Amino acid sequence: MLQSQYLLSGSYLSRNASGLFRQVCQPDGSGQVVRLAYKRITSMTPDSIQNRIWMGGLLGLYYFDIQTDSLIYLGYHQPLLRHHINDINLTPSGELLLATKGNGLVVYNPQNDSIIHHITKKNGLTSNTITFIKKYKGFIWLGTNKGINFF
Repeated sequence: MLQSQYLLSGSYLSRNASGLFRQVCQPDGSGQVVRLAYKRITSMTPDSIQNRIWMGGLLGLYYFDIQTDSLIYLGYHQPLLRHHINDINLTPSGELLLATKGNGLVVYNPQNDSIIHHITKKNGLTSNTITFIKKYKGFIWLGTNKGINFF
């Protein structure tokens, strides 16, 4: 079962429990499915400014570069980006809000490859396991396994 998909010039990028796939669509309605990665991707969000699709997975943060058709893992050089990511939200200024399993909220700036904030129980969260992020009425709402937080 597909969980997320994005249209990319004649094909779809999609994810499910088995990995990441590109579905190439032909004008006659036929198509081909190509597995791009065996990685379990848990969340995806498009970034039209950087021409990428950001992805969170069991092993951390990735992006799919639309220009080069490649999947890039960011956990090699940023230890906080190696943790299981449940949800991703892109802010209007281009930062990524990363809801992690057991490591709180990580705010990452991809423009200069830096961690801006790392918010955990020590900073007031009810839990370090965040399951979702929603922006609503000027607040960022975080659903955790022990309640809802907002700031």
